[in-house]
Amino acid sequence: MVDSERGERIAEGTRRYRNRNEREFAGYRDATDMLMGLGAYEPLSVPFILHLHRLLFDHTRGNGGHLKSDQNLIVSYESGRKDVIFTPPAPEETSIEQRVYESKNSYYASLYESQRRWHGGDHDVWPWISYLCRILAGAYDDFERRVAATSEETGSKQERARDYVLHKAPATFRRRDVERALPGISQATIRLVLGELRDEGKVETEGSGRGARWRRL
Repeated sequence: MVDSERGERIAEGTRRYRNRNEREFAGYRDATDMLMGLGAYEPLSVPFILHLHRLLFDHTRGNGGHLKSDQNLIVSYESGRKDVIFTPPAPEETSIEQRVYESKNSYYASLYESQRRWHGGDHDVWPWISYLCRILAGAYDDFERRVAATSEETGSKQERARDYVLHKAPATFRRRDVERALPGISQATIRLVLGELRDEGKVETEGSGRGARWRRL
């Protein structure tokens, strides 16, 4: 909390802060000033969001302006030392968040459609609900494929990767989809198998890298 008198002084531009709350308040001030000073609409982008993040944490010595790279941990210090109580799944293992990120254009479009005429009580929630149901259904399908692939593990890793691509993967997929479905098989092995199948004429690809789309022939 920042009392009103101090808040006014910080909003006016003072650079002397008494505690962390005031330093955080100064970050809000700088970020708000930047947004209000924009001469034109600024499309949302990663660099733009990171710049806002940097302004928010500029006075607190936080790691502002950088994407999160470390794992979340639930910890306790009651014993006088850091004890890890629970380790959540790694970011790359939460398939729902990844699916939302990969479909962010549809996410924003459905959110916009469902928010229209909100204040008049004449909005339509179904664009957002339909989008969310598609994301959840896709995540469940991915989960089922991963369980099936794990329970039927026979043969070498290359043979398992070939079997998944040829018989279990969606007709159109990305390499990261195969990696998520086969967590026990390395990226190098999956790349090798996809390259072999492409040379054999059993799959084809559009684009390059992890974002390339593969199609089973």
